[in-house]
Amino acid sequence: MTVYELYSFLENKMPRSLGCEWDNDGLMCCPDATARVKRVLVTLDVTDEAILKAKEISADVILSHHP
Repeated sequence: MTVYELYSFLENKMPRSLGCEWDNDGLMCCPDATARVKRVLVTLDVTDEAILKAKEISADVILSHHP
């Protein structure tokens, strides 16, 4: 699966129309949407600790509730 395919899958399950107009959703930092995704770190907030954990487990994507 690619970053874009993951994003499209999630967009299909949770469309932007369900969010508020002020929600900051979408791809925040994505230099290559065709990059392969094998590991995803899911977190509430993108904290320093979350970033370190993502690096520790070699996550390809950080999926967060609060960007």
